[in-house]
Amino acid sequence: GSVTLWAAGFRRCKPVGGPSYWYRQSFDARLDMRSPLLFFHGIAPGGYVMYLPMILWGLGNDGRAIFLFENDSISCCPVFTADTEDETVRVVIDAVNRHIGNNVDVTLCGHSFGSCPIT
Repeated sequence: GSVTLWAAGFRRCKPVGGPSYWYRQSFDARLDMRSPLLFFHGIAPGGYVMYLPMILWGLGNDGRAIFLFENDSISCCPVFTADTEDETVRVVIDAVNRHIGNNVDVTLCGHSFGSCPIT
C-alpha cells in the first residue's frame, strides 16, 4: 500500500504524538477551490490497502487535495496504545493548516470505525 500511495503522489507525514497521515496536494492550482478530502479508514488489515481502489479511482479522482489519516490500533498493527481524541484532533487541525491553510472548508469521509473520529 505504501508504495502505491507514494507512486500516486502521496507523502507520509509522521507528527510527534498522534496519528500519521498521507497527504497528496491537488493536481492543479485551479482545483484548490475544491475542499480537501479528509479520509479516515475503518478496521482493516494493512490500513489503506483495502481502500486504495476507492481512494485512487473514486474519491480522489477529481484531483483535489487528500489527507488519509492512519489509525494503527484498528489496522492490525502490533501497537498497544491508541491515539487519544485530543491527539487526533490536534494532528488533523495541524495537518490541514500546514498543507492547505487556516479556516478552510473540508470534506470529511470515514468508513465504518473511521467515522468515529469525524464525530
